[in-house]
Amino acid sequence: MIECTLGQFCALVLGTALVSLVLVALFYEWRDGRREKTAHQHVYRCERCARVYVGSRTRTVAKCPRCGAMNEAIRT
Repeated sequence: MIECTLGQFCALVLGTALVSLVLVALFYEWRDGRREKTAHQHVYRCERCARVYVGSRTRTVAKCPRCGAMNEAIRT
């Protein structure tokens, strides 16, 4: 059995909790950063082939990657 003092045990538990909180915070920062990238895009639905795709916010119409038809954004 591993012997440790009460102080060492408390430090180990607090250290583990702190590392866990930091990892959770980093995960949420990473996830929110990915969400911001998609927030700057329009969602398009092709009227010819019904494919749904995303495109740049700088254009109001975009070419469908499947059939090549030009479509307007359905959601900004």
